[in-house]
Amino acid sequence: MPVHRLVPIDPKDPGWRASTRRDVAVVRAGSEERARSPVAEAFDATPAKPWPGAKMATPLRRRSRAVRAGVIRDRRHRSEGPAGILEPWGYG
Repeated sequence: MPVHRLVPIDPKDPGWRASTRRDVAVVRAGSEERARSPVAEAFDATPAKPWPGAKMATPLRRRSRAVRAGVIRDRRHRSEGPAGILEPWGYG
């Protein structure tokens, strides 16, 4: 199964307020979409509106304009094994 590296393009984008993490993630998954999904679920939060009519931050992990994704080959992360988050540690 391919190993994907997801890199935020602009961590200072206001949309990242809806994420608990803004760093690189490495995921073993069958496709780019399947790599984005568990990372979004683990790190994206849906914040409450601070006041009526306020705009909410939009989680960005699933958007290609906000997160660059690509298949990597790295000896630390083998393609064999179950799908899941490999980095950051503790989410797999």
